Amino acid sequence: MQQLSTSTPFEPHVKSEDASGVSLHAGEIECAKLVEADDSGKPLIVRRTHLQTGAASTIVMDVHGTTRSFGSETVKSMMESDESKIASWIQTMKDHHVRGLVHEIRERLYESSGKLQTRRKELEQFSKRLTFEYFGLSEGSQEKELDNAYRRLARSMHPDKNGGTSEAKQRFQAMKERYEDLKTQIAEQSQGPQLPQSFEQQERAQDAAVPSEEGHEEESSSNHQADKTDPEMDEAESGSDGQRVHESSDAHPEMAKANAGSAKASRASREEAEASTWKMLRQLKMINQNMKIVEGEFQRVQAEIELLTHAP
Repeated sequence: MQQLSTSTPFEPHVKSEDASGVSLHAGEIECAKLVEADDSGKPLIVRRTHLQTGAASTIVMDVHGTTRSFGSETVKSMMESDESKIASWIQTMKDHHVRGLVHEIRERLYESSGKLQTRRKELEQFSKRLTFEYFGLSEGSQEKELDNAYRRLARSMHPDKNGGTSEAKQRFQAMKERYEDLKTQIAEQSQGPQLPQSFEQQERAQDAAVPSEEGHEEESSSNHQADKTDPEMDEAESGSDGQRVHESSDAHPEMAKANAGSAKASRASREEAEASTWKMLRQLKMINQNMKIVEGEFQRVQAEIELLTHAP
């Protein structure tokens, strides 16, 4: 893997999957999705997925057939690099290179946001399942069964029957709190689905995944809905669904021209593209931080169950 062919100090830290100056052959862009076309209808930016590995990257093409590729390693390096070096690196790019970079970062943002939401749901299910197991119940047990299980544990775990130590008190209190939480969940389930509450929960989860100052919700990677606060988002997504580039643009000039109108519409200005780059990098950093919190919660729940399980 080669580094970007720039002379900026940022070059050693930010890398692309393909170096500038590498020709993009027809076979290499098979099944790639058209993102943007030039004024003549030829592909300018495409999203390519490697047929063997499944790795995806955004390919930007120049007039003379050379390409520049941005992928997961590019975004990862940007996340770990100093902003001043990122800014210097971006300034060396042509406008359509920046738009290609924006598209790649957006794809990684969708992907990361989707993973975070999935992991949160797994954490919720994991915690609930372990709590049922702790009380000796199966999922789907009723409130009465939980009350009976709680009373049995309360008698055996009461601090007065376990030396009255601070550790015994902590175990008893942790058990009681887990009982109250599970009882609330069972009561809510018995009332049936409440759509307004579910919608609010989704909003809170999305706000935690993406900084609220951005003023919009990020959809999961499976949806890929346009971010209306980013003008170039419309350009990147508009007219691209279902469009596949199977050979070079010269092989199908009429098809390329037919798609050009939608693929080149609403191009973001240089200022807008750079602003979106910084905004989405901040969002990605926030998502990564939240993912670490979720993973920490997994460990905390496991430790708590371990403590409760080893109660005398």
